[in-house]
Amino acid sequence: MDRIRKIDFNDLPSLETLEKLIFKDNWSKKIIENQIKNCDSINLLVTKNKKIIAYMFSHKYEDFIEIERIGVLMEERRNNLAEKLLKKTENIANECGIKKLLLEVRESNISAINLYKKLNYKKDSIRKGYYKIDKENALLMSKKLD
Repeated sequence: MDRIRKIDFNDLPSLETLEKLIFKDNWSKKIIENQIKNCDSINLLVTKNKKIIAYMFSHKYEDFIEIERIGVLMEERRNNLAEKLLKKTENIANECGIKKLLLEVRESNISAINLYKKLNYKKDSIRKGYYKIDKENALLMSKKLD
């Protein structure tokens, strides 16, 4: 059974390893550590048999939440884990009175874009050459909550 919970410092070694497995532009241990430390961050993960299989880092601002990172193990993709993390974040946003979520996604990440569209995110604009490693564009997307 999958379980969603908040990330804590005990998760740091596993998250550092997952970042390197999942992303070619992986975050450093220091960036992850700072993310966990930040009191305005909303950091969630999904466990299966006590193993982290997906995670999400986001940041809460006064009137919106920015989704900064979603990582899902390759063998766990297509199991709606990113969707569950996004919906949990929406619930947290509603509890905080926040009515907007923002994110950016690689233009080539069609499966993620399709998920965001399914969840009613709208394309706002494009950041040309946003990703440093390969100069790929990022789509900026947002969702207004009820």
